[in-house]
Parts: sequence; C-alpha cells; structure tokens
Amino acid sequence: MEKSFYIDANIFIFAYGNDEGLGNDCRKIIDLILKNEIIAFTSTLTFDEFFYQIKKLKGKENALIAASLFLNIGSLNFIGVDVNIINHSLSLLKENNLDPRDAIHLSCALSKNVNNFITNDKDFDKIKEIKRFDINHFG
Repeated sequence: MEKSFYIDANIFIFAYGNDEGLGNDCRKIIDLILKNEIIAFTSTLTFDEFFYQIKKLKGKENALIAASLFLNIGSLNFIGVDVNIINHSLSLLKENNLDPRDAIHLSCALSKNVNNFITNDKDFDKIKEIKRFDINHFG
C-alpha cells in the first residue's frame, strides 16, 4: 500500500456525518490514520469545511464535539494555508478546472510532495500530478 496520503475534507465529513456505508468506509480510513498505518496530511482549511458541514447536518453543539475529535487525531499532519499556498493555488486554478478550495487542497498536498489523494471528488482525476484513491478503496 502507498504510505503517504492527502485526506480530503469529505472523508472527515462523511465519517462523522454519515452513519451508513460511506461513513463506515471513511471511519476505516481514520482508523488507518490513528493506527499509523498510513501517513496522513490535510489542510488547515479542512477544519473550516468540516465544522461548517457538520454544523449544517447536526447543529453547532455536535459540530463543536466533532471539531474537538478532529483536532485530536494526533497522527494527522496539518498543512498551513499561507500566501505561498494561495499563490500556488492561483496557478493551479489557471492550469486546471478546479474550484478554489480544491486548488488550495491540491497546493497543500503538492507542497509536501504528497501525490496520493483520498477523496470521492472525481474532479481530482484530471490532475496529472496526483493519484486519487476513492473512499471505498480502503473499505
């Protein structure tokens, strides 16, 4: 198995917000992170996306609990979004048909030479610098 992966925000959102198959598969991915079976990276932007979506799905109190759990995944490596990441994101937006948030995630991953993405977002399939792994790949 590949070792280093960028974990897209949707993995955490489904893990906490979906009690069925997709959520189970995402919880298995988080379990791999917790057991240090994969080296996992994500962006600090993921916190915003995760909190916002869980708040919409389950309310602010549940989002606060979920955010605390998310931030305490000790083996999860956070990549900060700074002006260099944003500038690179702009280049990626010019080169690819991506949403700005996806470009930021991609820029974060590439900044750490992480070329494996775990996401169900098929928009990343067209990015030649990375390999996308679907959520069910780990289920």
